[in-house]
This record gives sequence, structure tokens and C-alpha cells, in this order.
Amino acid sequence: MLSLATEYWQVLLAQAFCVGIGMGCLFVPSVAILSTYFTTKLAFVTGIVASGSSLGGVLYPIVLHRLLPRLGFPWAVRVLAFLSLGTLIIPLAVMRVRVLPPAKRKMIDVTAFRQASWIMLCLGLFLSFCGFYQPFFYIQAYAIQYNITSEDFAFYILSILNAASTFGRIVPNYLADFIGPQNVIIPSTIITAILLFILIAVSNLAGIVVFAVIFGFCSGSLVSLPPTIVVHITKDRRFIGTRI
Repeated sequence: MLSLATEYWQVLLAQAFCVGIGMGCLFVPSVAILSTYFTTKLAFVTGIVASGSSLGGVLYPIVLHRLLPRLGFPWAVRVLAFLSLGTLIIPLAVMRVRVLPPAKRKMIDVTAFRQASWIMLCLGLFLSFCGFYQPFFYIQAYAIQYNITSEDFAFYILSILNAASTFGRIVPNYLADFIGPQNVIIPSTIITAILLFILIAVSNLAGIVVFAVIFGFCSGSLVSLPPTIVVHITKDRRFIGTRI
């Protein structure tokens, strides 16, 4: 639908609302069901699963960048749509709930809001994600506006950041299985916040590439570890990864 959009409200409806709802319906169940298959290596497995989105963040921008001058915006977007459809067939075919719940769970579990650790986790993630995605959206424009690099190379900075994030979602998660997910995500969040302030001082190509690599790696756990933490702090795990 984005390829057919001609007005702002159409872009907002297709890209913001439809893609946002679709990604939520796809990502949350695909990560949640892992807890029914894995226990001792749950964080590591979750990191591997979450790394797929960052790997897509490496490939999709490059594909779109190459196709735009050849096919134009509408068909370039449609190619990405068909690519997404083809790759999504695999998880949709194999994703299955391993353990059925003992009873039908509620749509909204209000008891969760009486758990202090859950409230603190939600608040912390809310504040973290308010700043987390800024480099993903603006690092290219930042590099071009301040003449740090050319427009052609600036496009690949996002791919470099996502490539580093792929490893940042696997390595920290591997350590989290040994030292605990909270002990990994807290320092990673602090380092990520510090790096966002450091970006203001970056003024050359080497600096922005190094920033992209370090930020991508350190921020990876912000995406991959929260599902594991939810499982870790949940007292009654019978309904985790099960359908309503």
C-alpha cells in the first residue's frame, strides 16, 4: 500500500499504523514461543532470533537504494514487499505453540501491574526506546548535513550500524545466560546513552563509522534481551508463549 500512496495520510496509514501493528503481531509471538522450547539457553536463542531483524536492516536499505533509480519508488517498494512475503512464509509455516495453557488466559492481566519489577522494566524500556532509534533514523542525514561524508557513502552507514547490531544481539545474549539478562542490559543501556551524546562531537568519516559499529553492537541487547527479562521476572510462566 505504501507504493500506491500519494498523500501524507496514506503514508501514515500504510507505513505507521499497518506496518506497526503488523510488526507487533509478528515479532511478539515469534519471540514469546521460544520460552516454551528453551530454558537454559533462552537468552542466546532469543538473540539469534532478534538478529534477523538487524540482518534485514543491512540488506533492505541497500536493495532499496539500488532499485530506486532503476525501477522508481513504487516498484522498488513492491520488490521489498514481495521479498518480505517470501521470507515470512518460512516462519509462518513452522511457528507452533509447544505447550497449550492449562486454561484460557485473559486478554489483559492486571496482576502484572502490581509487580514492581514489571513496572520498572516497562518504564525503563519506554525511556530507553525514546532515544534508541534516533541514530537509525537520522545518522545518514546528520553525516550529510555536516559534510562528514558523501551522500553515497552516508547511505551505507545505516547498514554498518545494523551489521554491528547483528552481533550485538547475539554475543551479549550469550553472556546473559551465565550472568543474568539484567546484568547485561543495564550496562549496555548506559553505554548506548553515553554514545548518543558522543555523536554530537563526531566530525569525520572515521569517527562516524566507529560510532556506528560501537553503537550498533552495544544497543543490540536493548532489542534482544527484554523478552528474556520478562520470562526471568515472571513468577507464573504457564501462559508465556501461549495463545489467548
